[in-house]
Amino acid sequence: MKNKYVFTGILLAVITAISAAVIHFVTITEEPHEEREGTLEVVTSFYPMYIAAENVIGDIPGVQLTNMTGPQTGCLHDYQLSPEDMQTLSGADVFIINGGGIESFLDTVLKNYPGLPVITASDGISMLEMKTFGAGHEEDGHEGHDHGDENPHVWMDVSKYMQEVDNIAGGLASLDPVHAEQYRQNAEAYRKKLEPLRVEASKITGKTGQANIIIFHDSFAYFADACGLQVAEVIEIEEDNTLSAGQLAHLMQVIKEKEVQLLFVEKQYSTKVAEAVAKESGAKVYILDSLVTGDGDPDSYIRGMEENLAVLREAL
Repeated sequence: MKNKYVFTGILLAVITAISAAVIHFVTITEEPHEEREGTLEVVTSFYPMYIAAENVIGDIPGVQLTNMTGPQTGCLHDYQLSPEDMQTLSGADVFIINGGGIESFLDTVLKNYPGLPVITASDGISMLEMKTFGAGHEEDGHEGHDHGDENPHVWMDVSKYMQEVDNIAGGLASLDPVHAEQYRQNAEAYRKKLEPLRVEASKITGKTGQANIIIFHDSFAYFADACGLQVAEVIEIEEDNTLSAGQLAHLMQVIKEKEVQLLFVEKQYSTKVAEAVAKESGAKVYILDSLVTGDGDPDSYIRGMEENLAVLREAL
């Protein structure tokens, strides 16, 4: 009989413990949902858009910002959406993109989430035309990144990036009118921090003397344009590939005819091809940041552009 009471006591204790655990589990799983009520879930496509949105949103309460891709993903080029990306977008109230065709997966997103509002940061911004390396030498096996006829990397021109910041602020203000003035004030404060970069680029323009350069990523076309440099060639080659004999001969001809002395390569990729061209031609290689990766710090764009301008001053 004594054992029976002991067993019953133990059984009641176990049931009580399980009930408490279930209640606790329900509580901790429901709390985040309650905290999210009334929030605006903002998702950006990739790093440059994330940093712009981060500065526009600032510390506005009730706005949650998430970057769909990782901070080290880089330029989206041929990016394929993952199940995790689709999961992130499923909870979004708005999707901020750069536009210009760089988010080649946008049709898939809109097909799966037809009601998702999209803010296109590059709306109304004049884009440069895409250049094809070695026209007439495509048969040599070169394959660039196809964004269409326009070059979408507008964030590499500080003036155009400032326009993107304004477009993001305007889009968020329309979706969240309660905080509209705060978005605009944050955007204005960020523009003031960007202004010295724009001024510095304009000062460099007067010193470049319309110098011809070769760039190893099409994003640098905007940086060059803002600084008064002329792009003689844009070379886009996958890391494991090399220039064919025909491409190299064409490039040597361009370098000679246009007196190219500067080659600009992307920080995020190998400099192997550029170093080979430099060895053949005597031109010098300089490394720039396309500002598509970083640590998430709100000032990372500013720091990266300051470094790019410092590299350009050294090159000139």
